[in-house]
Amino acid sequence: MKWDNIKNKKDSDFRRMTGFKRKYFDKIMIEIIKYINKYLPDLKRCRPCRLCLQEQFLITIMYWREYRSMLHIGMEFGLSESAISRTITKIENILKNIKAFKLPDRKKLTKGSVKKGFLIVDSTEVRIERPKKNKKKVIREKNVFIH
Repeated sequence: MKWDNIKNKKDSDFRRMTGFKRKYFDKIMIEIIKYINKYLPDLKRCRPCRLCLQEQFLITIMYWREYRSMLHIGMEFGLSESAISRTITKIENILKNIKAFKLPDRKKLTKGSVKKGFLIVDSTEVRIERPKKNKKKVIREKNVFIH
């Protein structure tokens, strides 16, 4: 699934293939490009990747969504497993650092929603009735198996 094959598809087909609506995919791509321009200017100077950013993001989506192995993804894009791994790691790290995609911390989530109170736990012991062993049954079974 290369970018050239997907970019002109209908919105419903695009969503079925990627798991994203086209407008969200485009918003994510804009945020990735902004982040790279602002925080990773050295990325432009290094050896250029054979894949465009959209294809790199597609690789990451395929890895997350379809649970495909890096070998299979690499065969589809003509890259090695290590190149696929580096691409996925790079895109994941970029997405982690973009503030628009960050979820609030646990402290912020529970700050206003938890009410202080008391919890009472009943911890009394309750006897569990277990079947009693019958010696006659045990002896009979032993005698049957001995013969």
